[in-house]
Amino acid sequence: MARTAQPLDPERRSRLLRQARLAFAANGFSATHLTSLLEQATFPRSSFYYFFGTKERLLDEAVADGLHELGALVRIPRVADLDADSFWPSLTELTADLSAAAERPDLVAVGAIYHLDDLPPCRSLDTFKEALIDWNMSLVSRGLELGLLDPLIPAQMHAELAYAVVNCIDRWVIQDATHRDRAQEIVCTILPRMLGAPHTHTSHTQRTQPVSGKKQDNS
Repeated sequence: MARTAQPLDPERRSRLLRQARLAFAANGFSATHLTSLLEQATFPRSSFYYFFGTKERLLDEAVADGLHELGALVRIPRVADLDADSFWPSLTELTADLSAAAERPDLVAVGAIYHLDDLPPCRSLDTFKEALIDWNMSLVSRGLELGLLDPLIPAQMHAELAYAVVNCIDRWVIQDATHRDRAQEIVCTILPRMLGAPHTHTSHTQRTQPVSGKKQDNS
């Protein structure tokens, strides 16, 4: 009589998924070899094929796990609750949370996987992208409603420009971790300057300037 298969131990699963994120981010999907990955995670090959089956499924579950971990560390603003006073500061807080989460290399790896050139179809990442695009569009709509974004720029263009800027900065940080400390300042400077309504540029830029700089003497 065959024995009933035991469920996968959560710690072993987490260890494999963390190692998978690091490997895919460092090597790309195609160049990541299961043999070395499983050895580094001390995960038996027979168990891998039983619980995961394919490298594509491992990627999908590794990304989903990473996004779940990231979600527990990052506070996503509820767009409907934002007002004129909290709109820009909420984005500053969001980028601060992301910077703090980036202390974990396996979570930085999620961003690197997001930008892989050889990324195969990945359901968890596609779902995340759709949710991100929808949230970004609702944020733009709220900003226009509050008069904080430039009304001369169409809403869809606002959303595409914001998405492109954040993606550009994300790639820049992933390519060189030494840029991480500046990422928050850059996001909080570029977006209001590029997309903000004309009367909001100066006030927000002043709020987001580093406090280390000396005040200019105009006397």
